[in-house]
Order: sequence, then structure tokens, then C-alpha cells
Amino acid sequence: MIPLTEMKLREAKFFFALLHNTAQQIVRNEPEAFAFYLNAFLSAARAVTFALQYEDKCSYDFWFTPWHDTRTEKQRELLAFMVKQRNFAEKCGSPKFTAEDWEWIPITEIRSDADRSHPAYGFHWFGPPLALLDSAGLDPRGHQPQVGRRVYQFSTFSGDEKEVTSVCKQYVDILDALVKDFISWRQASTGGGTVA
Repeated sequence: MIPLTEMKLREAKFFFALLHNTAQQIVRNEPEAFAFYLNAFLSAARAVTFALQYEDKCSYDFWFTPWHDTRTEKQRELLAFMVKQRNFAEKCGSPKFTAEDWEWIPITEIRSDADRSHPAYGFHWFGPPLALLDSAGLDPRGHQPQVGRRVYQFSTFSGDEKEVTSVCKQYVDILDALVKDFISWRQASTGGGTVA
């Protein structure tokens, strides 16, 4: 019924997954990967409604405003906010987000998704001899090795700071609902048939 729209939604989900995975990484080979994936996500996500309007303009124009009005105020604010972020990305070079804060993670909590058993891979820490460590394997003097992971945040429509990937997840969920609701509405309005 709307294959281009559904492809754009899958594309947005694809870039969201890459964005989310990159945000979780401690070590990055490409320092700008997060910004690149965020730009790609915003572009693909914004294109969902463009594709829907292209594929079935008359139905979309009739359906969208009532659907939009049934969203909560927070959802409508989020939709508008993400359109602004996409516009910043397209017109100014980047969406508006910060990457100044750090989340500090004890090395003992770091996991690798790679199946590498050779000791040359992974993180290495040299500290006090094992006899000086407490029962949890930590230096009792409080010298626990930690690494930092950047925290990416949007200054949102409500004026508070929100983690970028959690905002993007909410956005992709709303777009998923939009596509499903449109398909259901269109099928019901055509008596269950499909429209080319």
C-alpha cells in the first residue's frame, strides 16, 4: 500500500539502531559517528511523512490533522521538536545537542560484544597486587579504574536536558504508530481493500 513510506520507517529504525549502539560504545574509531548517525536518523525519520504524503497525498492530507490532534501534548511537542532538529541538521550542519557531560563506568562493568578470548584484546588495568584488593576485586583505597562515555543531550521543548537516544526512540515509536494507524485507517476506509 505504501512501500516507500514503510521503507523510510525501516531506514529510520536502521539509523536509530546504529545511533544507539554508537552511544553505548566506550572506544570509538570514528569520533564523529554519533553526529553522523543522528543526522542520518533525523533525515530518514522526517522523510517518513514526506513519503506518505507523496504516496497517497489526498488521503494523507485528509487524515493527518485529525490523527495529529489525537496525540498527547507531549507527543505533538516532540514531533515539532524533532522537525526543528532535522531542520538544524539540514540548514545549519548539525542538530542542536550537547556532548559535554561524561558518564563514568568502572572498567569491571565493561563488556565487549566481540568474542575475543586472546588477552591482547580488551582493556587492561595494572593496579595493586591481587592481595591488596578487597573481596569484590576493588582497590580498598577507592582507586577503581573507570572510563568515560560521552552523554549526548538535547535541550528539549520543555527546557530540560534529555538523553538524545531516548528522545529519538520516542520519535521513532510515534512514527511507527503513525504508519500503522494510517494503514489501518486506509484499509477501513476502503472496505479492507488496498489502494494502489
